[in-house]
Amino acid sequence: MRVGEAPGQAVDARDASGLVVYLVQNHRPPAQLARLVRALRQGSPGAFVLVVHDAHAGLAPTSAVADAVDAPVLETRERGRRGHFSLIAPYFDAVEWLASRGVDYDWLVYLSAQDYPARPLAELEARLLSEGADGYLRHWRAFSREVTGWHRHQGELRYRLQYRELTPAAAQIFGLFRFLNGWQRRVHLHRTYGARLGMRPRRSPWEPGFDCWAGTQWSALRRAAAEEVTARVRAGGPRIEWFRRTICPDEALVQTLLVAA
Repeated sequence: MRVGEAPGQAVDARDASGLVVYLVQNHRPPAQLARLVRALRQGSPGAFVLVVHDAHAGLAPTSAVADAVDAPVLETRERGRRGHFSLIAPYFDAVEWLASRGVDYDWLVYLSAQDYPARPLAELEARLLSEGADGYLRHWRAFSREVTGWHRHQGELRYRLQYRELTPAAAQIFGLFRFLNGWQRRVHLHRTYGARLGMRPRRSPWEPGFDCWAGTQWSALRRAAAEEVTARVRAGGPRIEWFRRTICPDEALVQTLLVAA
């Protein structure tokens, strides 16, 4: 690859060939989301907008979101937790949903409800539809020491170790030994997204010719690329299972499957 419902809601699965699908991930009340959807509609009247909403967060029911936006709303299967696989899982559900509803499109632009277009959407869509790249997403080698914006060894601590959830009691006990954090970069107590203990196995999926790549969660991918990533995630395997037990797989899984392939 070159990188450069609400239940019962009617869905317009018209031919959107040559057009863009805007996938918006949301977990909050619908006011800000509705503002973004209106902007997408105004900026690109022919685009298909799909919302994936996390009602499990407890901030807004799916029905309220569906009533507030002029778009189909797909409810997530589980609560999205920062730093966990559940935060990226709705993307793959959405790709399958689009295929199951017969929505034909060329590009899938992945947004959060906190995004807002800073430039005319016509400019974005013209670039996507005229250039030859298979996707646009930030990416860098996860284990590189030259990456700016990450603290030292962040990539290694996130993606070389395998993490397990700790109970509050276990977290308190392991907290007494936090001075061992980063010991030879083989043990790490991670608290940012819930207490988890990571250990570095003897074997990992990272090998010459298949590096770990990191970046940001949000992307614009050609349909073929989005469906390829989804198919590989659904097929599973050691590399996918490895990512399920890392920190922030949403910021490395798609990059790795596309760039390292």
